Amino acid sequence: MRLWDFISVRISLGLTLGILLNNLSNLSSLYWLLPFLISIFLFGAILKMRKYNVQQIPNITFFLNSILLGALVHSLTLPINQKLHYSHKISPNPQQLTLTIQSELKPNAYARNYIVSVNSLSNTKTKGLALLNIAKDSIRKQSLEPGDQLVSLAKIKSVTNPLNPYQFNYKKYLAYQGIHYRIQLRPWRIKKLDQKNSSIYTLSANYRNKIISRLKTEGFGNEELGIIQALLLGERNGVNKDVLEDYKKAGAIHILAVSGLHIGILLLLFNILLKPLERLPHGNQLKLLLGLLLLWTYAFIAGLSPSIVRACTMYSFLAYALLLNRPTNTFNLLALSYVTVLLINPLNLFQVGFQLSYTAVLAIVWLHPKLMLLWYPKNLFLNKIWQLLAVSIAAQLGVLPLSLFYFHQFPGLFFIANLLIVPFLGVILGLGLLTIVLSMLQVLPTVLVNLYNTLIRLMNQIIKLVAEQDAFVLTDISFDFSEVILSYTFILLGVSYFSKPKKNLLIISISALGLFLGVVLFKDIKASNRIYTYILHQNQQNVLLHQNGFLLNCYTNNSRNPYLIKNYMVAERIKHVNTQELQNAYTITHKNLFRIDSNLVLPPKNFKVDYLWLTHNAKINLNRLLEQHKPTMVIADGSNYAFMSALWQHTCLEKKIPFHDTRKKGAFQFPLDNN
Repeated sequence: MRLWDFISVRISLGLTLGILLNNLSNLSSLYWLLPFLISIFLFGAILKMRKYNVQQIPNITFFLNSILLGALVHSLTLPINQKLHYSHKISPNPQQLTLTIQSELKPNAYARNYIVSVNSLSNTKTKGLALLNIAKDSIRKQSLEPGDQLVSLAKIKSVTNPLNPYQFNYKKYLAYQGIHYRIQLRPWRIKKLDQKNSSIYTLSANYRNKIISRLKTEGFGNEELGIIQALLLGERNGVNKDVLEDYKKAGAIHILAVSGLHIGILLLLFNILLKPLERLPHGNQLKLLLGLLLLWTYAFIAGLSPSIVRACTMYSFLAYALLLNRPTNTFNLLALSYVTVLLINPLNLFQVGFQLSYTAVLAIVWLHPKLMLLWYPKNLFLNKIWQLLAVSIAAQLGVLPLSLFYFHQFPGLFFIANLLIVPFLGVILGLGLLTIVLSMLQVLPTVLVNLYNTLIRLMNQIIKLVAEQDAFVLTDISFDFSEVILSYTFILLGVSYFSKPKKNLLIISISALGLFLGVVLFKDIKASNRIYTYILHQNQQNVLLHQNGFLLNCYTNNSRNPYLIKNYMVAERIKHVNTQELQNAYTITHKNLFRIDSNLVLPPKNFKVDYLWLTHNAKINLNRLLEQHKPTMVIADGSNYAFMSALWQHTCLEKKIPFHDTRKKGAFQFPLDNN
């Protein structure tokens, strides 16, 4: 049976196209509702005409219905289409807010971060999510947990766009979670109400926090405890940065993210534990129900994060496929779970975890049987090893283009890490769940703590050993969206050819590979001719970037390269970086740039200043400088106080000289020389 013959596959493709379509257009739901209702009516009318030999028309209209449905459900997630959303009542002045803590994010050096729901705004009932930043205070330390209700007087602001080229777009990341605004508060401006706002998510998060608090008293090592929290409960905030980097380099980061792999292993464990039920009347159905109950109970314990809910939904459908014992239904049920997850929240489509999970499972279901046909060892041990390798290769091949696109690295020894860890992951997860249960019952024996501690430490050491083989870790790989599409096209055609060798498929596959290599070569040639110069936005340092083809000159007063420079290098395919101490004067495209900092080194009187760069709150008489040198542009970067930049901007406005504040406008790009 062809994949297109499954209704669920057609719906999933149409739904995806519809969501992408509205994500580009951001139209009101009214634009989609009427066409959707008309298409439903036409679909019903055409179904009655099937006796007139129009069998293909229902398929086309069904696909069209799915596209319109996807666009409609996505439009409903936009604040503009939600009457009660707080964004309709935002004022430029401070407003009284009532907030409920939904979840806690990883804190930074300056603030604790939370996702909150806005229950009311200026005494008007509202809904919608926002990002809450609470400044850290050594005196006022107020512990907050999911369900806590807060009252405060504050401004609601839009999440800012990235201020530097190729900087991580946090605004877009939050928007794909339904968050478009942020609230910044000081601890003394917050009043916590006695009454809590309980929901299944807050109950789940609070129960997970209780488990973590309990595990902290059981005598686990700090590194081991961080891994246990990530491995079993999806809480990665406690994982040591170096350990986390080792897992990334080893290609085993998925082990620390409670998602499809963990849920699939747990489902198999539950099936083994419940196997005796098969002897009872309707035992298979009973085993399925109890298995799913245990699975969703674990999801509740692990915090009901989006990744866990997605994985449980997906495997709930696959568990039903296992019950039917009809492999041809696997694609059908996988598509059904995909549709279900997107209908519940269409923004899931833009989540990296969602994309990787479904791509990996789809690749395993599609490629694993084909790989097993290449070699089927008669030796039982070799057979099991090859099965594990085949699963790992299939999953890695499926997610490879996406991994290169999002993470720009490829762990060459991923199969070794997976071969050494994944076979024992069932034991690790099983012992972990037993540890949690016994810990909550306060009967966890010390011998089990020591055993599990040793097991986690051994896993960390194996991962570290694999990660240390730097020669096999390819990093800083430039890979854009067009290359993702072309690489998936080649993989699809290549696997299809090896499955059923045909001359036409071979020609098309080679053509797809040639097109992919041609695009890569074209982008390299284009990058080799680029000449760009930027003043970046940085809070405590000054950075001047000059790109000349594959060479990047970085002029800075800080010897270590900022992280954002690495992003720039990857995006622009930079091969060499030259870091130099920052000077006061530069010539850029036949124009003079002069930088003034707190040392107050001023340009000579006869020196023509085209661009004046002000840094570190330089105490200067700007009015006099502007009259004397008459620059065509004044630039203030992030090393200045906001009020100083505002004063300078006012002076430039009076003199009718353009002013660029990187704090507001982002990095300044020097215009290219037309000559």
